Amino acid sequence: MNDDNSVVTGSGGSPALTMQILEGHGIGGSPVVKAAVGQRITLDIALQNTAIYDFYVHSCYAHDGSNSPDASINIIDSNGCGVRLSRAIDVPAMSAQPTPNGPKHVYLHMYGFQFTSNNFVHFECQVKPCIKSCHREQCIREPDTKIPVIPAHRRRRHEDNSTDVATLRLETVLEISPQSTLSAAALVSSEDYARTASCYSQPALIATCTFVFITTALLVLMVHVVYRRCSKSKKAGSINDSDSVDTSSIS
Repeated sequence: MNDDNSVVTGSGGSPALTMQILEGHGIGGSPVVKAAVGQRITLDIALQNTAIYDFYVHSCYAHDGSNSPDASINIIDSNGCGVRLSRAIDVPAMSAQPTPNGPKHVYLHMYGFQFTSNNFVHFECQVKPCIKSCHREQCIREPDTKIPVIPAHRRRRHEDNSTDVATLRLETVLEISPQSTLSAAALVSSEDYARTASCYSQPALIATCTFVFITTALLVLMVHVVYRRCSKSKKAGSINDSDSVDTSSIS
């Protein structure tokens, strides 16, 4: 093992790093091998024990498996920073280590996406292990002047020009299924319902109900008053008629 630059270059054992796709946004989700277009997912690179090793992640790509430049996108650049892509990749690339010597995670929030050439999306990352500490942040805020190259070319260039065998290449594959029409319609319906329900606040509903109640009560009262007046008029008319009859009979 060589300690130069705090980078593991020997064969005395490599850190047990893993890379997987998790359900939802965050490192608390369950691993998934299949997701729908637009579904929230997280790319998670983890080291369960950091008592000896540290690591950072750089040069991550997503591609369709053919290594074609037309079906390959950069998601974490050579500085370790996330590369934003609308409706696919959120930034920044985040790092979490809740306890000393405990698990460390470098993760990226994404949404399910696919290439037109394949239903499977291949994710590939370069991971640099270090002894104790890498003495750097996950993302270095410097201009990334390196021209992104497709994974196959990058691997060949790395093998030809670098003697640093400590950098690990991690891969994982995710199957992407189109979002079903039924699910999409149900989602829209629920959102519309929630939006409509939110338009009616509790004070507004109380005021509306009070207004309706008062209006109804006034209408009932008016009908009752009119009815009583009509009844009195009829009684007065009948009394006058009877008086006329009595007067005529006397005369």
